[in-house]
Amino acid sequence: MVTGRTQEIVNLAKDIYESIKPSVGLNTFMINYNSFETIELLLPFHNIYLEEQEFRVDSFCGFLMIDELENTLVVNRNHEAYRKLFTIGHELGHFFLHKHLQNAFFEKGLSDKIYSFSDLILEREANIFASELLVPCEVLETMLRMKFNFFRIYKTIGVSKAALNWRLHRFLMDKFSIDSYFAHLLINDYATKSLERIVEDSYMFFMDSNIHLQREIFAELKGEESVFYIYKEIALEKQKEAPVKLY
Repeated sequence: MVTGRTQEIVNLAKDIYESIKPSVGLNTFMINYNSFETIELLLPFHNIYLEEQEFRVDSFCGFLMIDELENTLVVNRNHEAYRKLFTIGHELGHFFLHKHLQNAFFEKGLSDKIYSFSDLILEREANIFASELLVPCEVLETMLRMKFNFFRIYKTIGVSKAALNWRLHRFLMDKFSIDSYFAHLLINDYATKSLERIVEDSYMFFMDSNIHLQREIFAELKGEESVFYIYKEIALEKQKEAPVKLY
């Protein structure tokens, strides 16, 4: 369950997302959500100038410089678009969360071992912020309710497979109060069935807060005996009676 400082970060990212969400055409907005369009709206509003540069070390992701006149966010020109996007989201995390602590942030893109313990905390907080901002919970829930497959979601939003995997992992753990291993199995099943074009059969779409149902799904995912088919039949009947609704 999300608590404390993490919840503060989640709430802040949500508030920022809400600030750019349109008041009309919301259904279309959410099923076609592209996170770079969000970034394009946020940067000028907060007086942040974005530029690309080449770095001698390819793993160097970029940096953020904050001053009274202009805030400059630089990303590695040679990186893929999705990697640049996450770097921007990460730097925005520093901007909104940590600018009172320092005025320069450098993303080395290397092992966590190169950071001090205090810096590592800031880096992880910025990652959480980026994940929440780039893949808002409301958008993710809508796309899953529409049974978008794994690949359609990350391509539509513009993030990497790894970024979506991590976001889904946290989403499932929080929504259903399950552990990391259970979430991992659900995501693997979802990605596999997306690839096989039978995404509607993903166990993720049958999950709810019922502990007994969760236990049967967990057993199925581990290849153990279960009575999940009973719950599945009930769920399918309910789906027929209640068609998918958008916000």
